[in-house]
Amino acid sequence: MVGGELLAGFDHFSLARKRLLFDVHLAVAGAVPFEESMLRPVRTMSRSGDNTVTWIEMIMLSVRVLVAHGLGMAAQITDRERLLELLGSSRAPVWENYTAAHLLALLAVQEFAPAHPLLDAGVGAVPACRNSDGGVPPMPNLDVFSTGPAACAGAEPALLHRMCDYLTGQQMPDGGWAFGESMRHSDVDASSYAAACLAAVDPERYWEALLRAGRYFRASWAPTAGSPPTCPVTRRRPA
Repeated sequence: MVGGELLAGFDHFSLARKRLLFDVHLAVAGAVPFEESMLRPVRTMSRSGDNTVTWIEMIMLSVRVLVAHGLGMAAQITDRERLLELLGSSRAPVWENYTAAHLLALLAVQEFAPAHPLLDAGVGAVPACRNSDGGVPPMPNLDVFSTGPAACAGAEPALLHRMCDYLTGQQMPDGGWAFGESMRHSDVDASSYAAACLAAVDPERYWEALLRAGRYFRASWAPTAGSPPTCPVTRRRPA
């Protein structure tokens, strides 16, 4: 498929999933045909591989529905209710602050339930995510992810403490941080930036939050894959 050619140099543990997504997006747009090789087995959230969060389950289920309908094999889809359950579970108008997954799910639901109320509500939420240039970002809110590196760049102490207080308020129950607000799953990259920021600005003040973050990182470490990516943590006092 096209994804195999254009992404030939891409090497990542999520390689197979992302190549599949690339091809399915092209097929939905009519640029390439659907192929049976795109119809993968059902994937549910698990604690192994790259299927550890519901957004991956949501995306892969949406892909499966779209491919099955595109191939005229809709009878193979038996978990439509799970897709509806996931789409309706978000605390934000756009599912999990993730426009790309949200749109993919809407396209999938349209295939088997075109009159479902989730479609009207879901489509209506997308225009609010548009940027000033008219484009729609894959994640409209990256406030949590952006605050960490922004604070590490330095500012007045009072402002830095406000930024760090915001981060501690956004810390997830597992000790990590999500990319943005209204998201339910911590991310190692976002958590690394947030923890590095707290440690650099005022480690004593944010000691408890850092302890929780440490537990999150230890729990995220996979012996077979090494330590997750982290932002270097150094103690630095703002001038």
